[in-house]
Amino acid sequence: MIMKTVLFLFTTESISSGISNPETLLGILNKASKNTTYEFTVFNKLDYSVSQSTASIVDTETGKDIKNYDFVYFRTWMEAPDQAMACAIYLDQNAVPYADSESIGFGSLSKLTQYFRLWQHSLPFPAIRVAPISTIEKDAGRFSYPIVVKATTGNRGENNYLAVDKSELLEILKNETETQYIIQQYIENDGDYRVFIVGGKVRLLIYRKSVSYLNNISQGASAELVGLSTLNNTQIDDCIKAASVMKREVSGVDLVISKHNEKHYIFEVNRCPNIGVGSYPERKAKALDDYFQSMIDEQR
Repeated sequence: MIMKTVLFLFTTESISSGISNPETLLGILNKASKNTTYEFTVFNKLDYSVSQSTASIVDTETGKDIKNYDFVYFRTWMEAPDQAMACAIYLDQNAVPYADSESIGFGSLSKLTQYFRLWQHSLPFPAIRVAPISTIEKDAGRFSYPIVVKATTGNRGENNYLAVDKSELLEILKNETETQYIIQQYIENDGDYRVFIVGGKVRLLIYRKSVSYLNNISQGASAELVGLSTLNNTQIDDCIKAASVMKREVSGVDLVISKHNEKHYIFEVNRCPNIGVGSYPERKAKALDDYFQSMIDEQR
């Protein structure tokens, strides 16, 4: 008889609060079952890695990839919805059954889930890895530098660093208190494009020229309104598809073109692009108003 293996996933919060007791629960299940082995881990101990060509989600304690289980049960996940969603997307792509399917109901919840969505739909993006800081420190000598290092909770360029070698990476992580960090492939560029998409159409295209490796206006980048023909059809179509994949009718897609090979990469699909502040607020407001009016007219 071939033994089956089932993985239970818990949040750290549910265990520390006493809501979940994995050892007791799985002890009962393993004692009751004759042909299934039950194991568990927590979302924060998983190592999430995704590039355009491959993906993996590995338990840092056992070294097992979650796709190698016969079934995965998200026992508790509401405190880690983005990680649960990334797992669900990954398991779907590898035809591994899981529960509960409620965890995959959103378009995206974070950078982690965005990149797994982009991978799922064969869209271009920089490779990332999200893992416990201890795992990143252990693997610091294996990365291809320079790399971008940022907090999972970072926003608008905050807690975002460029590490040129192992020693810089370890220095960045030395005083961090977060349990996980993001390592992202560095794509050298002169700036990026904010592609303002409303109702499945590109309404505005803004080129942001950087003063550092960051292209955020909030971090000092300059902005220039450019014609839509600045981008080619493939780049435009990929941005529109990315917004659709995330289920965001109003979005700002950040597109970067490499200085070295002209390849384009989708860095982020922002669900709440700046409209009232930032660059060209009147033009953004007009595009948004036109969309709302057209949707209202369609319902009449």
